[in-house]
Amino acid sequence: MAQDAADPSAIAAITARLGGNNVSPYRARLIAAEVIEPAGRGRICFALPGLRGYLRSQTEPTA
Repeated sequence: MAQDAADPSAIAAITARLGGNNVSPYRARLIAAEVIEPAGRGRICFALPGLRGYLRSQTEPTA
């Protein structure tokens, strides 16, 4: 989700990036933990403010 430019993220796009694996169990766990939240049919977004930016900063290569 952090690499998506759009917010909210499409579950179909996440599933495709993971090679077609079923993301439903992970989605349910993250919703229960209040890390993400449903954002309409087939979409999810981060529930924690600033999490997208933080995750991006942790994965960007350092020069």
